[in-house]
Amino acid sequence: GNGKPGGRRCRCEGSRCVTEEKIPEESSGIFVGKQSLLWYSNKRLNLIPGREKEMEKRMSFWKTAMRRTVCAGLAAVLLLSGSVFAAAATAETVPETQPAEEEKAWKGFDFASYSDQVSTKIAIQIGDTGFNQLGFSQVQSDRYIESISKFADDMAEKGIRVISAPAPTSVGVMIEEQYLPQIRCASQKDMQAYLHSGMSENVVKVDVFSNLLEHNDEYLFFRTDHHWTALGGYYAYDALCKALEMETVPLDKFTEWDQGKFTGSLYGRVSHPSRLRADNLVAYVPPGDILMTVYRGNHYKGQEHPVIADFTMFDPGSKYSAFLSGESVLTVLENRSMEEGPSCIVVKDSFGNCYVPYLTEHYKTIYAVDYRIYREKTLKELAVEKGVNDVIFAPYLIATQATDGNDFFKLICR
Repeated sequence: GNGKPGGRRCRCEGSRCVTEEKIPEESSGIFVGKQSLLWYSNKRLNLIPGREKEMEKRMSFWKTAMRRTVCAGLAAVLLLSGSVFAAAATAETVPETQPAEEEKAWKGFDFASYSDQVSTKIAIQIGDTGFNQLGFSQVQSDRYIESISKFADDMAEKGIRVISAPAPTSVGVMIEEQYLPQIRCASQKDMQAYLHSGMSENVVKVDVFSNLLEHNDEYLFFRTDHHWTALGGYYAYDALCKALEMETVPLDKFTEWDQGKFTGSLYGRVSHPSRLRADNLVAYVPPGDILMTVYRGNHYKGQEHPVIADFTMFDPGSKYSAFLSGESVLTVLENRSMEEGPSCIVVKDSFGNCYVPYLTEHYKTIYAVDYRIYREKTLKELAVEKGVNDVIFAPYLIATQATDGNDFFKLICR
């Protein structure tokens, strides 16, 4: 039978028909393919004698499935309307820590012109540009503050200076602050201020965000990648020089090297990658005789590499590895053109790869440590062993808001 009221239904064992029953006219049902799910308002119908419990279980299963389907549909509608759900990352509002400043003409990304071209997959796409989402977490911010402050207090006793210079993301620098709630992102200006206002007085705070904001009409961030460009790294270096009262080396003292088309990490994470505007990777080679030794793993033997490698003939997706030869546990840079000078540790992730080369003009020796994978020593042990003058924390700002990022900071600063 077809399982409809008034039809007939048979029960079979193998290929043999055992029973045949008529389905009452008053019954009602929902049909899914060739199977029927039946339920009744006032009485229960046992279609197959002796199998009442099995039928009851099946009906209970389908009822539950239907309820979940309806709930999922309602949730989807509410999510799209934006009336109930918000991204988990933006569940908290960044506490106001700075007074409002006089408005200036906006020079960054023109969000208003692309407000009808916003889409979100894993990353945000606005017109021809991709962005990573970033929300504020007070819990994680407080963890970062605690790790850096305690480390700085310990280092102060040994005469070592600790500097905080987290790297902002493109969405905070390039998108006008009034539009950030529409894409569920927090103010990075307030986020940076919150982090620095809670830190120990033994920490030197670098306002990287404001320095980048002053230049956001320039090519500071890639459109297909989450990293800043080498030019963005230069303005972060300039902010560091201002905070440490060092003289910034003009950009034209570095050798510009255009390595051609670049396609980054956001290309496969946005809704319409073919609409993204192409990127070009430009590096700036520092002057002087600089020896760079790369340690790919903990306790590994070092290998010499150029500070900026030639990736012009490589696949466009791999070209960011031209900076510092890509990801390494520890990278040591020595400026052999400098007879003597201070040394430092830079605690970084991949954002630091195009930032560190500029520091070779001020430090004779730089120990660039990737906090995510360096486990050979603690930072305290490394700093004391190498006799460094400064320890510069320059992580991607997202890491300061993430559980795993702060797990790494706690581990390395212990």
